[in-house]
Amino acid sequence: MTFASNTDRSDAMMARLPKWAQREIETLQMRLAEHQQRITELSAGPENSNVIVSDYGYPDRLLGRDTRIRFLLGEDGYIEVRHQRSNPGILEIVSGGAGLKGALHITPQVSNAVRVRIGEY
Repeated sequence: MTFASNTDRSDAMMARLPKWAQREIETLQMRLAEHQQRITELSAGPENSNVIVSDYGYPDRLLGRDTRIRFLLGEDGYIEVRHQRSNPGILEIVSGGAGLKGALHITPQVSNAVRVRIGEY
């Protein structure tokens, strides 16, 4: 017993359609491929990027080189993380905004992770 592949079945179904419908489907397939290519290009991000947005539900996205990342806290506060441009092995963490009171507190969690919070001692 031989099974026809999905491609064989699709080709057979296409052949039975009127020529105008075949052309329309081919046009739509080309446009879809172009859009998928554009999505891939936009998702790739800038060349030589050293900053990546990583999200569990979506593919990683590259941002520009030495991009600053700002996490908004409350109404007008933020914590900003950025590379120290003169030394790529260092990250700078800065807090700002009128709504934030207190100093940055850096607490080691394990050998390769820290927790950052803003507050009074």
